[in-house]
Amino acid sequence: MSLRIIHPPPWVRGWLHTEGSERLHIDYAKQAYASSNKRHYVQQMTTWLTRQEAVQRFSAYLQWVESLASHVASSNAPGGDSVDEEEDMDSGDVDNTDWHLDPQPTAAAYSVAKEPGLPNTPVHSLQDNFGCIDFVRALEHFLRHSSGTQALPPAAQNITSTTRFNVYKRMTVHLPSLRQVSSVPTKDTIRAMPKQATSGLRKAVPAHFDTVLAWEQSGDDRQHPLDGLCVARVRAIFRVPDSYGACTEHPLAYVEWFTPFRTPVSDIGMYKLSPVTGVGQEDGPFVDLGKCFG
Repeated sequence: MSLRIIHPPPWVRGWLHTEGSERLHIDYAKQAYASSNKRHYVQQMTTWLTRQEAVQRFSAYLQWVESLASHVASSNAPGGDSVDEEEDMDSGDVDNTDWHLDPQPTAAAYSVAKEPGLPNTPVHSLQDNFGCIDFVRALEHFLRHSSGTQALPPAAQNITSTTRFNVYKRMTVHLPSLRQVSSVPTKDTIRAMPKQATSGLRKAVPAHFDTVLAWEQSGDDRQHPLDGLCVARVRAIFRVPDSYGACTEHPLAYVEWFTPFRTPVSDIGMYKLSPVTGVGQEDGPFVDLGKCFG
């Protein structure tokens, strides 16, 4: 019996060693196990890997959006003819799919609980436990701006630290599906809850105030994917009485605005943000959820 030695092509030889599997073992096993608390680690490793893949998919989507915006800008520039497009058509590599970036995406819907989880919460609790700084003055400013007059409604003229509001612990945002990522609509939960002390058999719960991204301007005015994008921390979600005016149909959110995106830090390529002191936005710290998701 004779043996014949087969020499694989160069592009195959690179796979005939154990470095590839060792690299996968580090990425999918060692790092995932290190991120767990070493108890019931299989479920935690699976969750960690799922989140890593989700971040990678969304990063690829953001790169696609940025490249598409750059392509549109270069096409609209003076002298930006269709030579490159014709060359691509000749090469036979043109994707005939009608890809486009919707300048004004479909508005997301939101929902809150039928009954507030923290009813009759006084203003001093909103200021001390939720971090709603200068709540009364900011609310009066918002009511005046919403009504278009300098006069407050009679019911809102005597707001004090003992005035009570119905506060929600969380809200759910129903986001439309992104076809570049998934065909299934997603659902985000935004929580704004103060810390809760130990009560009987219930353990203490730390405070939780989610950070969100919000558009400050319409899609037609944006030249870059980050234009008009604002960062805010939601401090409270509450409803004002009907006697306060026309802005009472939807709940209000008290948010803590952050500084806008500017030049990224050169060493790490990330943006440095900090909370804005003062009013910050046109309506101050209050956001009408009906205008955001209506």
